[in-house]
Amino acid sequence: MQFVNRTGSGKWGGTTSYYWPKTGSLVFAAYSPKAADLAYDAAKDEFSTKTDYVQSTNLAQTVDLLWSPLTTTSHDKSGGAVAMTFYHAMSWVTIQAVAANTESENRFKVKSVELNGIVNKGSFKTHDAGITWTPSTAPTDVQKLSVFSNTDYTAIEKMDPATVLENNPKGTVVIPQSLGDAVTLTVVFTQKMPTHEWSADQTLTFKLSQCKVGGESLNSWVNGKHYIYTLSFNLKGEGEGDNEIRIAPSLTDWENVTADSINAQ
Repeated sequence: MQFVNRTGSGKWGGTTSYYWPKTGSLVFAAYSPKAADLAYDAAKDEFSTKTDYVQSTNLAQTVDLLWSPLTTTSHDKSGGAVAMTFYHAMSWVTIQAVAANTESENRFKVKSVELNGIVNKGSFKTHDAGITWTPSTAPTDVQKLSVFSNTDYTAIEKMDPATVLENNPKGTVVIPQSLGDAVTLTVVFTQKMPTHEWSADQTLTFKLSQCKVGGESLNSWVNGKHYIYTLSFNLKGEGEGDNEIRIAPSLTDWENVTADSINAQ
């Protein structure tokens, strides 16, 4: 078994070039990024953590951890490029907002969005295209994630399209985990009053475990899934002093990523 690595568009193996053997064939397995420093058991085709994996709470350093299990058949130089399918080890969370109706358009502005009670440390073991995570239970590994912040506020202009509320263009990628009562979404916003002045900041907190998808409780995040939570800002009429935010989560599959061809010749 030979370990090689590649950074950017450089050669596989760094400064060392690798070539097909004159006889025989090869099988391949891989993970990304190299900095994850995973262990690999070739006999079982399992990647696992050498030490607990930590996902940074600084979302600017978000890491989309990927792995590709052992290629199902041996390959030699006659087969051309080796096709390798990579799978996402993490979950992807997006927070967006809409006006619930035309009366609510341009009547709300968002200052910040936070995810609370997020476990950012754990261990895992892969099994072919599957992965089993064991998130940490230590209180010190339960963190708050600042998903969005704008001291000048961001207006929720339309019913459609939704306004994505995130500062990190790479998104919020987290360790797959159960969603207990401590996992909450906190939004700070202001609304336009009947006097046409903006209200003082208001803060609302939601338990994400109370959200549903297709009538079923969404009480955990699974690897390879993109979870989209939509804040629906609803103004219930001028002067009533009664407005609400509803949360309507939706879920789309996270597409697999196939690596570029490996030029092994």
